[in-house]
Amino acid sequence: MNVYTERSIALPGSTLSYYVAGSGTHPLIAFHGFGQTHKAFHSWLETAGSRYMLILVDLYFHGKSTWDDPETPLEKTTWKEIMSILFSREGISTCSVAGFSLGGKLALATYEAFPKQVRTLYLIAADGIRPSFWYNLATWPLPMRLLFKSLIEHEKRFLKLTRIARILGLADKKVLRFAENQMDTPARRARVYNTWVVFRRLKFDMSHLVRMMEAHDTRVFVITGRYDRIIPPQRVEPVFKRLKNVTFHVLETGHNSLLPAAAFVISE
Repeated sequence: MNVYTERSIALPGSTLSYYVAGSGTHPLIAFHGFGQTHKAFHSWLETAGSRYMLILVDLYFHGKSTWDDPETPLEKTTWKEIMSILFSREGISTCSVAGFSLGGKLALATYEAFPKQVRTLYLIAADGIRPSFWYNLATWPLPMRLLFKSLIEHEKRFLKLTRIARILGLADKKVLRFAENQMDTPARRARVYNTWVVFRRLKFDMSHLVRMMEAHDTRVFVITGRYDRIIPPQRVEPVFKRLKNVTFHVLETGHNSLLPAAAFVISE
């Protein structure tokens, strides 16, 4: 039996697919990580489905969500327009928002656009909290973007770069292995490039966002994995130390197992 109701928001040049599930009344909008779809949250149905109306969004270039021009970035104003449509269509006045890994960028963008409506924010090994040197190289400025694109189109160049990085100790071995696994086919490499380039404008002044969270008394849950080498606890926790209404959860897991492990936190 299909437990999801499929819906979409179409604008010129893009379609955002999302899925509604659960029998609860409080909306929880959730954004998955790179290489996943809304089905990554399936484990949440058992633990949180009776409490929440789960709105599970497919990121662009994932599932059925499409973005026509991969060189045109998603602007924050466009994202606010898209989410305004979703809020109106689903009758949302207040909600919770969750973002895992890459989906953290969209969770933060949603909060920044609607701080009064988002009462609780779950940041699960969330991207976008701290700037990434490698991410900036890959997406800005143009010469570096072209270099990154050449790596996408030529697998041998990318593998040579990861070998050099491994030999010189420029990155954690598990991080390099994760990158290699995500880029092992032409289609996957293209999705990496397209996703990073389209999301390149989703950058945040975290000091400003933290002040916003304080002003609106937003409940913030920062959930990380003790064995996560992609987005480890020490990378994100210090940003939120000044918040009074923040809860930190360090789960006994790595990056890829965080979503099912975080289900019990969401259901509290």
